[in-house]
Amino acid sequence: MADALLDVDGLDVVYDIRDATGRAVRRLHALSDISLVLERGEAIGVVGESGSGKSTLARTIVGLVTPTKGHIRIDGKELPNRRGSAARHGIQMIFQDHTATLNPFQTVGRILDEVIALWRPGMAKQQRRQQAVSLLGKVGLDAEALERHPHAFSGGQRQRISIARALATEPRLLICDEPTSALDVSIQAQILDLFADLKREGYALLFISHNLAVVNRIAERIIVMQGGRIVEQGDTSATIRTPSHPYTRKLVASAPRLSDRGTLLASVQARSDNPEEQEKTR
Repeated sequence: MADALLDVDGLDVVYDIRDATGRAVRRLHALSDISLVLERGEAIGVVGESGSGKSTLARTIVGLVTPTKGHIRIDGKELPNRRGSAARHGIQMIFQDHTATLNPFQTVGRILDEVIALWRPGMAKQQRRQQAVSLLGKVGLDAEALERHPHAFSGGQRQRISIARALATEPRLLICDEPTSALDVSIQAQILDLFADLKREGYALLFISHNLAVVNRIAERIIVMQGGRIVEQGDTSATIRTPSHPYTRKLVASAPRLSDRGTLLASVQARSDNPEEQEKTR
């Protein structure tokens, strides 16, 4: 595609399963021949049951897992197949467990300042503070949050802080691994609204989830994974409305109150639009 940001081609991840002596007894194909293209400002949802390879795909793209073979390109530039490559600075990951990813002994200001200082080493301390305030504003938090520790915030607010930290490196691609599943359903809608705003600003999203209704709300296209393989992909609403693969049909049938309009979240959105409900869920 002419405007492709991320291009994954023929990606495999294979693990050796070893016995107590360290001898390899079998091989596990965590990913098999995965290919996808993600354009700038686009969101692709990746769905499937636990063990389908969703998180392995996310971690491989971000550089936390080394692929066995295949190619990952950002803006047409191939990324080295090794962990921790600096070439991946345009990619940031947002994890499901926001509590585990934020240092409980640091204030929010310190958490953000560390990232900004690494990303912009020549930036003065006052400028870094201004940048941190701007990042918090982008995710709907005020400057007072800088002086507080993560435990002083609600789950939804901590996830907003995690998103602000990810944005500090000015990434082009956000890989979101179940970023709303640990949140109360009434908070999920607010965080999804935030992701929708980021997408409108030009960020590309690879959105990993087991929840079809969530993916239907945020992503234009969907990828369905089973056993480390892509079994179906296409337009999100069309795929959910008329799935062609038996596994996709099973996922759709098991999703509670799901329609092509994502009715599972309809009542949640109504609650999040209500000022009284917003105050309750802060």
